[in-house]
Amino acid sequence: MPFYAAAGENAWAGVKAHLDTVTERAAAPVIAKYTGVLAAADIEAFTCTTTFQIMRSLRLDRGTGVDR
Repeated sequence: MPFYAAAGENAWAGVKAHLDTVTERAAAPVIAKYTGVLAAADIEAFTCTTTFQIMRSLRLDRGTGVDR
């Protein structure tokens, strides 16, 4: 809820902040565990974008949304 309250009337800013935070939290353990072990895991932008796509795929696989 704080993401949406901080964004005010701009709902998309709240959604983006929420998704960015969820993605960062999901990617953090992967980055911590595999930095220096798995190629490109230490490149946070790559790991975060991959994590976001995996989260999106899981959501769609469960039928909780329509991808457009």
